[in-house]
Amino acid sequence: MHLTGLNLPDLFMGLFRGVIKGSTQSDAKTWECAVLQGDTWVNHGKRVERAMNFLPGFHDRPPRNIAEKISSGYKAAEFQTYMYKYAPFMLRSVLGRPYWTNLCKIARAVTVLHLVEISRSELLEAKGLLDDAVVEFEELYYARDIDRLHVVRPAIHTLWHTPDELVRRGTLIGCTQYLIERVIGELGADIKQPSNPYANLSQRALRRCQLNGVKIMLPELDRSQHAADWIPRGALDLGDGYALLRALDSCARRIPPAEAKAFTDFLHSFPDLTVTRADGPLKIRKWARLRTPREQVVRSAWKECEKPLSRLRMARCIKFTHNGETKVGEVRYFCQMGPEGTRRAVALVSCFGPVDIDVYRDSYKTVEMREYSGDADLLVIDVKSIKNVVGMVPDDMPEETDYTTDYTHLHVGLKYVVVEKLGFSLDVLVGTRDPEMDMEE
Repeated sequence: MHLTGLNLPDLFMGLFRGVIKGSTQSDAKTWECAVLQGDTWVNHGKRVERAMNFLPGFHDRPPRNIAEKISSGYKAAEFQTYMYKYAPFMLRSVLGRPYWTNLCKIARAVTVLHLVEISRSELLEAKGLLDDAVVEFEELYYARDIDRLHVVRPAIHTLWHTPDELVRRGTLIGCTQYLIERVIGELGADIKQPSNPYANLSQRALRRCQLNGVKIMLPELDRSQHAADWIPRGALDLGDGYALLRALDSCARRIPPAEAKAFTDFLHSFPDLTVTRADGPLKIRKWARLRTPREQVVRSAWKECEKPLSRLRMARCIKFTHNGETKVGEVRYFCQMGPEGTRRAVALVSCFGPVDIDVYRDSYKTVEMREYSGDADLLVIDVKSIKNVVGMVPDDMPEETDYTTDYTHLHVGLKYVVVEKLGFSLDVLVGTRDPEMDMEE
């Protein structure tokens, strides 16, 4: 937590802003890497803030305007999303090429090290990237100048050894300090007797242990937890951890020709779902949301586009598999196809274009940039092919775009970058639920 969430971001932001202290022979603001100054820094902070609306709600700490809030309690989770997800593409045109590639190597390695399950090839990839990145860091920032020796902090050396330690101690996410930090914070907030805080803290901790013991022995007393098979009112259980969640359209309605063609192509692949339609055009009764086995909730454009972007945390972009290939798309809506007894839940998806392979390769797999295609590439998929919800942050959203009047959210021709929550699997391990799960529409 402290290494990747605080120490490394503090080091790099000090270098990029030119505010790192310790040099006596030169001003850090004049260094080649100090690019985040003046209007560039202010505009960069605004760009970070405007990206918030494109992250799903389970990003419980989306990065705020870093130019305004960096010294006002910027959280470790915010720094992690910013440093390893935002910075590689937001600083692509600001940092010099050597500094940018060095940042991307570190970001890719940290992302791999935060996985719950790391394959041998992934661990070797992270090790190789860090071997190169640490040497490059010393050559770029220290530059064999004794006046800059202080920039080679222990955090860089510790990160270098992390892949080796993972073999002995397990992944970073398995020994994270987030849990104990949360407990310390909650116990500290429980103190109600400042005159004798330690005795009060001991009693509060004892009472919490007693309550936890009772809840374990009698789970039905824990009202904060739902049963494993619980779903909200009006939801439809699909099995395997999937469930359709309301809102549900009041009736089946006709759909535009482009959408009808996508459904026709899907039905050709699954003849058993074909329903004879006496009234001609295909009609669909829409569902708004889907729960996945990872306790994420996928929303849809059908309902999200009723709100302006300023009032939204977009959660309708997904990664899914189709014909053995991983794709990214925007869910338009969910529905059921086929006769009673053999119905299948499907989603109409607008697929994003192929990844920009040059940027993806040059950034060492940290910047997955795709172009939004709109109605040009519609596809109907089985909902059980959906793997997870992702944020799609615009690579360059025009500043004149007014979020209070933007009901489209995603614009054809613009490029968007896939942003997945770093260490999301930890939320699954500790039972953290997407806040959407407890909402009914």
